[in-house]
Amino acid sequence: MTQLIKSNLPSWYILIYEIIEDFIALQCSSHTQRAYKRDISNLVNHLDVVSLQDLWVIPLASLISLIQKTVELKKDVELLENRSRIKNSRTINRYQNSLRSFFNYLVKAYGYPSNPMIHFPQLATDNFSNTQSLTRGEVVDLLRLVKGKYRTNQKCFRDYLIVIMLFNLALRCEECATLQWQDLDLSKQVANIYQKGWTYKLLPLPYELCMLLQQFKFSFPSDNAYIFRPTINRVTKDITKPISVTAIFNIITKLANQVVSHKNITPHSLRKTFIELALDNGDDLISITNATGHSTVEMIKYYDTRSRIKNNSVNSLSKLI
Repeated sequence: MTQLIKSNLPSWYILIYEIIEDFIALQCSSHTQRAYKRDISNLVNHLDVVSLQDLWVIPLASLISLIQKTVELKKDVELLENRSRIKNSRTINRYQNSLRSFFNYLVKAYGYPSNPMIHFPQLATDNFSNTQSLTRGEVVDLLRLVKGKYRTNQKCFRDYLIVIMLFNLALRCEECATLQWQDLDLSKQVANIYQKGWTYKLLPLPYELCMLLQQFKFSFPSDNAYIFRPTINRVTKDITKPISVTAIFNIITKLANQVVSHKNITPHSLRKTFIELALDNGDDLISITNATGHSTVEMIKYYDTRSRIKNNSVNSLSKLI
């Protein structure tokens, strides 16, 4: 009955949160879905709208002004001598892009008059990632830490494998969380990783990692399709699901804090560290993108924040002087 009533109502009477859910469902990755839902819900709460009609009747000038207020609330501004600088320009751009995509959807799907986000230009950003990475020695220390405990219990073994997967295979956090046994062919030593954009990347599996995975599977058998799963669940008691991205984040930050407490190390730090150490090893950009799954080598350059003095061709050519 509810569905019938809804279908007979003009589109502008549809609840705004129903529209948000439909829009979110169109996004490729759960990471994008979470980010979009957070950003759009933030705006909707600020506007205090319930239905599309409530949004429709807000004059464009007023809507732009209200959006500007939400943008300003998110800005981290640093006051310099004669000017100010926005320190989190990437965060602002991401927020504006979320809203821009949502209003584009409203224009195309519901005939909304226009996209107010065309009045919000992209902010200038740094050309390099601000994600912190580990040195080669710090990676060794981290791996030694988790390796020393992995025989203790299922959780320690799982966490050891998670660290290896994130670093040695340069996996994104979500790629690691959703990894299934069917994605691996341990006999051929390959993994087929489902990544962003509904695409796959084929990765080699080092022999030592294959042995560890076989040992983990034999030691802790389960009907669960996912490799990494919760060992306890105090809320629902359900441990047959995959481990969450949040859980992996907490595992890495806690372990890293024992090794490099002065750095803000996250799961993405291990992926960035992989790129920088691969570059130090002299690996070419194509080989690295084959591992990371990036569509262009420009992203490899973006994550390369090594010293521009130490890593400079001037140093090698100076031998000719």
